[in-house]
Amino acid sequence: KTDINGNLLWERIIGKPNEYLSLVDNMSITSDSGVIISMSSQFAEENQYGIIDDQVYLKLNKCGQLDWCTIVNLMNKDNSGTDVVQTNDGFIGLYTNWNVPTNSIGVVKMDNSGHLQWLFTYDSDTIIDNMPFDILALDDGSTIITGYGYYDDGQSATLSLKPIKLHIAPDGEVINWQAVHFNNDSLRGADYQTIKDNRGNLYSAGYTVTTQT
Repeated sequence: KTDINGNLLWERIIGKPNEYLSLVDNMSITSDSGVIISMSSQFAEENQYGIIDDQVYLKLNKCGQLDWCTIVNLMNKDNSGTDVVQTNDGFIGLYTNWNVPTNSIGVVKMDNSGHLQWLFTYDSDTIIDNMPFDILALDDGSTIITGYGYYDDGQSATLSLKPIKLHIAPDGEVINWQAVHFNNDSLRGADYQTIKDNRGNLYSAGYTVTTQT
């Protein structure tokens, strides 16, 4: 951590890199001026230098000291914590399943102490090979997941890369899941992040290409 001028206030090394592999993916500030981190680690795996990772969520206080650590170990599945956000009653983590056929989207809900409340994976008949990048908490307690996937309309010979939006309720139920521009085969692309302004408007950033000539 640095001050506003870039002067070092403190630094922390968490874990033991000489004993197991870990990789931080994302972090954000919490309401108590601490930090919540999403990452992957092989700490809990029998083979700590193998190919299987577990999703991990770390909560640090404002001095960089560990408040809690939640490791979600799904047997024989390779997962990585992609993003995590604070909600009005805890935290919601986003993770990617790597060694399943469709790279299903995974979401976990934790309370303010990091205890797991629910875990769901989301698959779609029309959107496959999902790649989630970002999760945004809304004022009503729901969350929006942004990423991309390949849209299958069941008729075309090829699949189309499309930005995706997955809107889930506070209890993890799906409110809406859609592929953006799903009805326009000439528009393809991906979204990487969604933000909300003070008026509640949502904006997504990514890229779009057209196959029209």
